[in-house]
Amino acid sequence: MTETLNRLREKDPKIPLATLGVISDKNIARLLGETGPLSDFPHWRTLMRYGGLNIRMRQSGRYQGLNKISKKGRPLLRRVLQNIALPLVRKGCLYGSYYSQKKGEAKMPGNKAMTCVARHFLKKFYGWYKSGEAFDHERFFSCASQYKEVA
Repeated sequence: MTETLNRLREKDPKIPLATLGVISDKNIARLLGETGPLSDFPHWRTLMRYGGLNIRMRQSGRYQGLNKISKKGRPLLRRVLQNIALPLVRKGCLYGSYYSQKKGEAKMPGNKAMTCVARHFLKKFYGWYKSGEAFDHERFFSCASQYKEVA
């Protein structure tokens, strides 16, 4: 898989490199194997829809239903994202505090919190691909306006 990933990197140099404690070459290859070329997606929302991770809102008139993920996309992509996110939610890891905040303060069940982590990671991975830059830990959990203020 890593040989195929290296051949893909020759064609598309924007594919992110493996980063210790975030993602390995094997997981990048698995993710790209499920999504195909990320350049095919014009926006991160289309990538979420492709994976079935988009939010489905149920409402009509005064009725307000529950918001859930649609699960209409690729189930294997969701499984790969869950496998990538699982080691990242331990305490002291990249998503440790984010996951514990979702479970503690927001009182989410574990599966729902893991889906939030998987959605967040896919969105950030897409942005990481589009920018073509190396992984920056300080920028990972801040929005563009916060990052510009610090810089």
